[in-house]
Amino acid sequence: MRPIHGVVVFLVAAMVIGGGGWAVYRVYLQPQQELQAEQDVAKHSSEEAAAAPEPVEVIFQALAQQATTATPDAARSMWMEFIRTHPDSPRVAEAEAAVGPLNMAALLSPEAAEHKKTYTVAKGDSLYKIARQHGVTIELLARANNLQNTMLQIGQQLIVPETQITATIDRPAMKLRLDNRGEFLRAYPLLAAGLPGAAAGAKARVTDLVVEVDGKRVTFGQKGYAEGKRSILLSSPGAPISGVAEGAPAPQIASGVVVKDADLGEIFVLLRSGVPVTIK
Repeated sequence: MRPIHGVVVFLVAAMVIGGGGWAVYRVYLQPQQELQAEQDVAKHSSEEAAAAPEPVEVIFQALAQQATTATPDAARSMWMEFIRTHPDSPRVAEAEAAVGPLNMAALLSPEAAEHKKTYTVAKGDSLYKIARQHGVTIELLARANNLQNTMLQIGQQLIVPETQITATIDRPAMKLRLDNRGEFLRAYPLLAAGLPGAAAGAKARVTDLVVEVDGKRVTFGQKGYAEGKRSILLSSPGAPISGVAEGAPAPQIASGVVVKDADLGEIFVLLRSGVPVTIK
């Protein structure tokens, strides 16, 4: 009941039954009026709260706008800070999708940066030796230095990314996530996942990385390597990570996980024997 109604009631009561009417108003009508007023205030407050966006949503929207005009390094820093600060936000997947390519571009860039060091090629060095010495794959070393083959020259300066890669096969989310030095690097969608022998939380390791041409194994620098069929083998449950061409239907598999060929090529650059893999 609105306040104006209360006044009308009061006047009518005063005219009709005088003081008795006022008593009735105070005992029966005024409490109802006050209760209705409280309910109106509560309803208005809840409507305002529902209309107001969540603070994290405000931050995400502002960041998305800023990232469109920021430099790649600045955008990358902003997205990573959002992921660190709001790990449980429903917007994290979008933030990861935005920052993943930026993280990879920074990692593979030949520019000197934090967690990259410069190595000078010495007599007796080979690409394989340098990669093994620094705990990275030959492909990562080659990609980070724009090398097309294994030929090196004494005195040549190489950029060596200092990586600590871990992988997670997330079956509920259908994605393969890579982390570097304990922080998100990039996630790739799984097209198929079949690991029947692996319970949630199971641990595995990369045991081998294979490139085959016409059924024969080849290594970096050999003919056909760039276009060869890749697969990454894991320890127990012993399933491979394999790829399919863009647009091709996901194969029916008994065991293993499948990603797009283009994604597998990028994953192949980062994983090496011994890299730990968590299966969710």
